[in-house]
Amino acid sequence: MKPKLSFHSRRAALPVLLLTIILMANNAQAQQAVPAVLPSVPQGPEAAGPQLQFQGRLLDPVTGQPKPDGTYKMIFSIYDSVGTQLWYEKPTVDVRGGLYNVYLGSQVGLGTVFDSGADRWLGIAVGGDAEAVPRIQIGHVPYAMQTDLAANSLLLNGQTASSYAAAVHAHSAADITSGTLSTSVYSAYADLAADSRIGLAASQVAAGDHNHDATYVNATGDMMTGVLAVSIPAGGSHGVSSITASTAPGAAGVEAKNTGAGCGLNAYSASNYGVIAITGATGPGRAAVRGLIGAASGASPAQEAGVWGEAAEGYGLAGQSTNSYGVWAYSANSYGLYAAANGTNPAIYALNSNASGGVGVWGQSNRSRGVYAQGYDVGAYGYGTNGYGLYGYSSATTSGYAGVGGHAAGTSGAVYGIKGSCNTAANASCLAGYFAGPVYVSGMLTKAGGGFKIDHPIDPQNQYLYHSFVESPDMKNIYDGSLVLDAEGKAWVELPDWFEALNRDFRYQLTAVGGPGPNLFIAQKIQNNRFQIAGGTSGLEVSWQVTGIRRDAYANAHRIPVEEDKSAEQQGTYLNPDAFGQPESLGANLELPLPVPPNEEAAAANSNQP
Repeated sequence: MKPKLSFHSRRAALPVLLLTIILMANNAQAQQAVPAVLPSVPQGPEAAGPQLQFQGRLLDPVTGQPKPDGTYKMIFSIYDSVGTQLWYEKPTVDVRGGLYNVYLGSQVGLGTVFDSGADRWLGIAVGGDAEAVPRIQIGHVPYAMQTDLAANSLLLNGQTASSYAAAVHAHSAADITSGTLSTSVYSAYADLAADSRIGLAASQVAAGDHNHDATYVNATGDMMTGVLAVSIPAGGSHGVSSITASTAPGAAGVEAKNTGAGCGLNAYSASNYGVIAITGATGPGRAAVRGLIGAASGASPAQEAGVWGEAAEGYGLAGQSTNSYGVWAYSANSYGLYAAANGTNPAIYALNSNASGGVGVWGQSNRSRGVYAQGYDVGAYGYGTNGYGLYGYSSATTSGYAGVGGHAAGTSGAVYGIKGSCNTAANASCLAGYFAGPVYVSGMLTKAGGGFKIDHPIDPQNQYLYHSFVESPDMKNIYDGSLVLDAEGKAWVELPDWFEALNRDFRYQLTAVGGPGPNLFIAQKIQNNRFQIAGGTSGLEVSWQVTGIRRDAYANAHRIPVEEDKSAEQQGTYLNPDAFGQPESLGANLELPLPVPPNEEAAAANSNQP
């Protein structure tokens, strides 16, 4: 029987069935791979919504004893019946005595994972290990079969709906059998007056089908109250039309005001625009719709906004322009534009559908950041279907600025200011980084291998030529040259004036050219940036080579370790796992899952502007 789990939420007092799960970390026979690319989900310190409690037990696969107390990085994933990953999060879990307790959804909201009521399975992985198998089926929590209101759920005070009038109904004059109507109320039925059911004569009551022209509406200049309902037949024009010729600041054709807690203006359309606003004015500061709100401290964008757009489906706020900005946002002291999302889709999605080229997002700042992005896993993610995923450009003339800059502020672990990678298994020609120009590295540079690649000197149009670097366990410099011995079979080699300041521990090599030189030797070692060769014959050409170990201030402070033990976190991993026949999941530089870019069909669908 497959294991099942039942969960309960911290926000609902429901019964819970907890199942202790024993995870054998590093057990290759009881694991399956976590998907290489996980769904795009926003990360945060605390996700809103229900959270599901889960308890488990972590054992050593060799001894069968509980793993040592401490914190472990774990990945919890939820799948559907065909193994599609619907949700995941990666908490750091505190383990004591092998036991741990987590609340799923505390970092990443569970969203609609359980809305359909279909079966779901839980997958668990520890650190860089593969996911434990089998996955755990999530069972249904027992639910209330009947509440104390169920017996009366279809009744009102014990009566069926047929005992009451509908919310919208009509009365005829015959239904009024006693009393009189208030004389302050004008009735649409003149026959009530004829029947003396109000205290007025029929001539004093308007007929049911009478009209008013504009002079009777707000004729005294007082503010109208109540509800004005206007019905326009199919094919008609405006329900309400107002025109003003005033040029005074703040003058309006229509002013809607609500001094209470409701809306100042509520517009609705069943199949078209709820509000259309057009302005013929041009120039800065003009707008078809302007939204204003009084300043308030500490308010979030969801609480106070000049314009608020909301939609169950489609665009909450959309803007379009033929020749200028579709949407323009400005703030004197805070965010010009703020967007937030609590689902798997981006808070902002920008698309330029111009086939000739264009920009999806353009950021510009006169003094600071043109675009600023912050994220739990990925601060900014760029994706290009046929070009740059992320492109940086700087026109600064001051030293120290760059088109793209990166900085790693982490105080532990192998973190990177800038990291590039490529899938060489799928494309052997791909490069993790490409630099077209000089490159300077102010710190230590390490690599698995290296060399130069140039156009072949003999066949530059059709071939490349490669050479490997000459490498050493020491920070070694190599110098060489050739000279001709004097009449005494001697010669001095003059070296640069910085030679001894940069090098130490010298090694020498001499080779006679054009004739034998069995007696060649170093007559004077390097001193005062020169050394002497002797023991040859007059006119003999000699090729010489000298090596030295760097002794400058940087080299003395940053000696390259020839051997180094891997950290506890990196033990069992490989810089190049494929070279040892190991899976990519054992790579020491295993990448964190990145957001899944929108597919081309979705991008095409979103290109239709409202």
